Amino acid sequence: MKCRTRSVVIRGGVRACGGRTARPFRMDGMTGSRQWLTDLGFSDWCRVAYVFGGTGWAEYSQRPALLERDENTRGGLYAVVAVDGINYDDLPAVRRFNSMQQRPDGSPLPDVPNKSKPGGWRRRSRTHGELTQRWVAGVQILYLGQTTRQTLKARIQQLRSFALGIPDRWHTGGELLWQLSDYPQNLELAVLPLSRFPDRLGGQTPLDAEKMLFREFRSYHGDRLPFANGRN
Repeated sequence: MKCRTRSVVIRGGVRACGGRTARPFRMDGMTGSRQWLTDLGFSDWCRVAYVFGGTGWAEYSQRPALLERDENTRGGLYAVVAVDGINYDDLPAVRRFNSMQQRPDGSPLPDVPNKSKPGGWRRRSRTHGELTQRWVAGVQILYLGQTTRQTLKARIQQLRSFALGIPDRWHTGGELLWQLSDYPQNLELAVLPLSRFPDRLGGQTPLDAEKMLFREFRSYHGDRLPFANGRN
């Protein structure tokens, strides 16, 4: 089923499932919410189950926002959030997290050591205790990423391939997402290409924009990063 591209009304305003919205950015307590990203201009919202599926990826990967190749407009930001109505905060750790990373079909993804760095890992599942320590309550955003040298299509394809367990496609950033219960249906992905950066991000590289949004997030959430970003 094709991901919808029309806007629909939800609590608190307009939700974009494909197109951009005209709502102005608001510097308020919504930092970390889906609306925070929508107000920044994030668009092309789709469930992870759709984007990671074969038919869905064939459609999603051809969206203009993901294909900009010009040196001055290539790249941008991408984010993964919990869909409206899903509140992982209400679940105990044993129901919020799986014991291992999983593919979208529920099959387990084994840990993979990094042969070039003894003691390091290409992929490593965490314990429920470790995941609970990383959890940031009260927010929808779970991961924020950026790409400068690649198209958004190329970077999201790496994210997708890592979750599918495709060899030699390493996107270890965000790997904690693949331990969340029912993540294919409970998570959404959206993008903000460099060419659509709002005025408050204008003139910045995607990397600098990501750092700016991390600083903003930290200021609202006890100096912590979103759940699947780096180290808290």
